[in-house]
Formats: sequence, structure tokens, C-alpha cells
Amino acid sequence: MATILNMVETRTEKSVRNAKVALIFYLVQILLGFFSRKAFFDYLGSEILGLNTTVANLLGFLNLAELGIGTSVGYFLYKPLFEKDHEKINEIVSLQGWLYRKIAYFMLGVSAILMVFFPLIFAKSPLSLWYSYSTFGVLLFSSMLGYFFNYRQIVLNADQKGYKIQIVVQGFVVVKTIIQILGITYSAFPYVFWIVVELLSAVITSFLLHRLLKKEYSWLKGNVACGKSYLKKYPEVLKKTKQAFFHKMGGVILSQSSPLVIYAFTSLSIVALYGNYLLIVSKVGALMGAIFNSTGAAVGNLVASNDRKRIIDVFWELSDSRMCISTICILCLFYLTNPLITLWLGANYCLGKDFLLLFRFFVKFGGTSSIVNKESWLSVVCFLP
Repeated sequence: MATILNMVETRTEKSVRNAKVALIFYLVQILLGFFSRKAFFDYLGSEILGLNTTVANLLGFLNLAELGIGTSVGYFLYKPLFEKDHEKINEIVSLQGWLYRKIAYFMLGVSAILMVFFPLIFAKSPLSLWYSYSTFGVLLFSSMLGYFFNYRQIVLNADQKGYKIQIVVQGFVVVKTIIQILGITYSAFPYVFWIVVELLSAVITSFLLHRLLKKEYSWLKGNVACGKSYLKKYPEVLKKTKQAFFHKMGGVILSQSSPLVIYAFTSLSIVALYGNYLLIVSKVGALMGAIFNSTGAAVGNLVASNDRKRIIDVFWELSDSRMCISTICILCLFYLTNPLITLWLGANYCLGKDFLLLFRFFVKFGGTSSIVNKESWLSVVCFLP
């Protein structure tokens, strides 16, 4: 009994540590996010900001191919981490690397085809096409680094050491954002400065993550070449991936498609205004994530202990708490979003109350952000024995 209590205390301590670090970076980033968006509007304009939002959502659709793999692999890592089975961890990570590499090649092929149609897609935009190609290229490059190199960070998340990823990644994001704010404010070529810093930060972050993993898990060796052979040894990975995929797909499609639909019928400037609302919602969602997502690995570790009754009890306790708090957040957003944007950017950057009402329903039932997102818990339910 003492051992079990000690394990629970350890899970709780790690969850609290993860939540604290995530919350600190959330507060710093929400402050910087408002300053950086204001600078973007003032020195680059709404058209470029709308273009960034649209391009990011195009790439988001391509990332649908990944949905479920990270969640599934994370689940299968809980038990070997619990048992300190390094060989099995290496095999599962190798399988993940092989799957991610296949997805990366698919995304590169589709991206090449998509870029051929950029002149048609961005025909309404007054911006030169090099803006579209450079933005998409940098974001695609950052995504590819995750698929080819950074995928092993899932071990840290599964081992309840996600706070270390937050310190490295989010810490550097803070530095990057400050540099970009100063750069686009004082540089003679603000957008070129922004895009170069974005590219360099992706490379540096990947290098820092590699060093962190090497320091924490010197025995971790992802052998991608053998990944296919491990697929036969762990066929359940694909099965669980499909289950997690359908839980996550609807919300992602809905959130990624909305800016594209808006651009199809309006302009990039309207997309930029819509992005203001998305930013506020995403920040509130990040706060919810900072509070609740840190418990995901703890529950995964609990799943490894096979205490089914406790798993179900904890699942419903946290799910009910999240839904209650999220409902309060939705009501606050409805009444406070437009006044906040007016104070932040000006009344001319607000959209109408009819839009705001529809947007609140969209957030509540469509899953635009992690405000009402229970995907980590749904995935745990999928994986219950």
C-alpha cells in the first residue's frame, strides 16, 4: 500500500511540476503574443498576417496524416517506461520514426503539388507570390524537422518530463518572439527578418531538443531502418492510431478549414481579423491545457498499473472539471472578447456580435481549441484493457 501511495504522490508531483512550467510560459507567451500581433499589424499589415494564417491552415490539413500516431505511441511507452525496459522503448520509438518518415515523404509530395496551385489559390491576394512560397516553405521545413528528428521527444512526455520540453522549446520561442518584435519594428525589411528568424529558430530548437534527449536518455537510439520490422511485433500501434485518429480528426478539420473558407469568400484582411479571435481563444485554450494536459502522462502511467476502477474515476473527475470550467470560459469570452480587441488593437479590428455569437457556438461544439478538447482522455479510454 505504501508503494502505491508513493507512486501516486510521484505522479501528482510530476503533474504539478508540468502544470507550473506550462502555466508560467503560458503567461509569458500571452503577453508577448499580444505585443507581437500588434507589431505585425502595424509594420507588416493585415494582408501578410492573413496570409500567414491561411498558409498555416493549409499545412495543418497536411498534418492530418499524423493524427493519432503520437497519442498511440505515447500510450505504448507508458508500460516500458514504468518497467524501465529500454529495449522495448527503443523498438517503439524506432517504429514511430519509421511511420513519421513515411508521413513526411507524403507531406512533401502533396506540398509540391499544392505549391503548383499557389498562383490560383492566392490570386485574390495583392501580395507577391514569393510571400506565399517563403512562408509555406519555412513552416513546412519546421514541420519536417519534427517528423525526421524531433519525434523522440515523445519519450519525455510519456515519462512525465514534458516540463523539460517546455523549458527548452517554449523558452526559445519567447526569445525568438522578442527578437522578431524588435526586428519587424526597426528592420528595413521586416518580413524578411521575420522569416529568417523563424527558419533559424526551427533549426536551433531541433538541436536543443536533440541535446536534451541525449542528456536524459543516453540509451535512446531510434533505429528508423528497422521500424518496419517492429510493425509486425507491435500491430496494436496502428489499431490504436486509427481509434485516436477519429477522435481528433473532426475538431482539427473544423478549426483548420474555417480560415480557408473565410478567405475563399472574403479576403486575407478578414482572415487576419478572424485570427484575432482565434488567438484569444487559443490562449484561453492554452490555459486550460496548462492546467489539465499535464495530467495526461500521469493517467497513462496509471493505466500501466491496470487499476481500471481508479482510471475510470480519475477520467470522469477531470473530464467533468474541464467541461465545467470551459463553459465558464465560453461565457466570459462572449462578453469580453470585443472589448479586449478594442482596447488592444482598436474598434476597427473587431467583427460583429452576430459573428461572435456564432463563433462561440463554433468553439463550444466544434472544438476550435483545447477549451473543450478531451482528446487525451478519449485516447486513454480507447486504450483501456
